[in-house]
Amino acid sequence: MNYIIEIENGTWFMGWSPLDGTMQTTNEVALAYRMRRTVASRTLPKVVDKYGKGRIMNLVA
Repeated sequence: MNYIIEIENGTWFMGWSPLDGTMQTTNEVALAYRMRRTVASRTLPKVVDKYGKGRIMNLVA
């Protein structure tokens, strides 16, 4: 679970809202949603559809 999705410089995918299911973003990398590579690969097209860009980043400990 070392992968996160960067939307733009300084904007990260934070997950889905439990209230209405909308996509959440954050400006703090510490709050970014960490996931496995397969989950990140399935989530990336949804992020790109909404924000126009995005990329999967590997967090190195």
